[in-house]
Amino acid sequence: MPPPLNLSPENGEAEGFVLPVPCPPPSQRVNPRPDVVGQQLLGNGAVGNADDFVNQVNRLPDSQAELHFHELKRRSNEATESDAPKGCVGAGETDQTIDGTTPGETRNFFFTRSEYIQMCWIPPGEFMMGSPVGAPRRVADEDPHLVKLSNGFWMSKCPVTQGQWFALMGTRPSTFGQQGKMRSLLTGGAGDQWVALPVESVSWMNICGDNQRSGGFLGKANFSAPTGWRFDLPSEGEWEYACRAGTATDFNNGGGLSRFAIWSSNLSKLGWCCDNSYDKTHPVARKIPNSWGLQDMHGNVWEWCSDYYAEYPKVRAIDPSGPLIGVGRVNRGGSWASNPKQCRSAFRSWDKQEHGSRRLGFRLVLRAELLKGKSP
Repeated sequence: MPPPLNLSPENGEAEGFVLPVPCPPPSQRVNPRPDVVGQQLLGNGAVGNADDFVNQVNRLPDSQAELHFHELKRRSNEATESDAPKGCVGAGETDQTIDGTTPGETRNFFFTRSEYIQMCWIPPGEFMMGSPVGAPRRVADEDPHLVKLSNGFWMSKCPVTQGQWFALMGTRPSTFGQQGKMRSLLTGGAGDQWVALPVESVSWMNICGDNQRSGGFLGKANFSAPTGWRFDLPSEGEWEYACRAGTATDFNNGGGLSRFAIWSSNLSKLGWCCDNSYDKTHPVARKIPNSWGLQDMHGNVWEWCSDYYAEYPKVRAIDPSGPLIGVGRVNRGGSWASNPKQCRSAFRSWDKQEHGSRRLGFRLVLRAELLKGKSP
């Protein structure tokens, strides 16, 4: 077996990074999928079989093994976009080509040079945010009020997954799905379900980087955003509007909770909560979508919003973005550990922006920058 390759400025790479096997030649770096990267390495004769390869990497601490694989994957991405489905949109597209035409229209957008995320078009409109006074299981901070959203936007069909986070950030911050990860990463073998689990244990600051939401995951993703558009977290108003998709009931399939209900057959069709989750997250997109194509809006993981938490206004709001300061950021939707009441479309929660939890993830929106205005 060849000795480890020491990367240095002389061969164009960062000093001190050590690869246990040579990198595939450029002609082979055409497919970013983890299983194909592993097979490319096996195919160039560096190791004799998959077990040798996995055993070699498993001798490294997990953090080094992940960095090792991420570096190989980054190199394999150099020729990349030809592997994406037709219709993917990325950096360089003009804003005239991006607007959707019908509610729930789906389109794929690059958030790295090679990885894409499926998003659904959310049309502009007006709705009653919150819950009616006297409604069963409502909470006092759900005061009903009209909200108008002047412009349409794209929202990711599902929460951001662990695989998508890893593709962009090169880290595995989540609590769930850690078993068998190196065989999955390098050879596509058993245990690869983690890539479809929602990423969790990420703080608002991990996602946004700063209060202007210009760093972290968003900062990197926006290098691949279409011209004139920006990836972001949804505002609280955008989140509830998209979740409801025209409904005014507790759940976005038209169902609701009775005053004394502790279980909901409506919710079990839509998401994962304490009644059906077996105390863990589940792969995204396994439950039915709402009428605009969004899935996992109820349960699985709470989802960060951009706003600071505050009382609702008493009057009609137009494109609300929350207060300029606050003690915590809003999260919505409930999680695998939540009861049905907490998974309702109107239910609100918040956490400090530095806090991460195994119950807490996020999804993206893609919004026209010129229409968005200044970030709060």
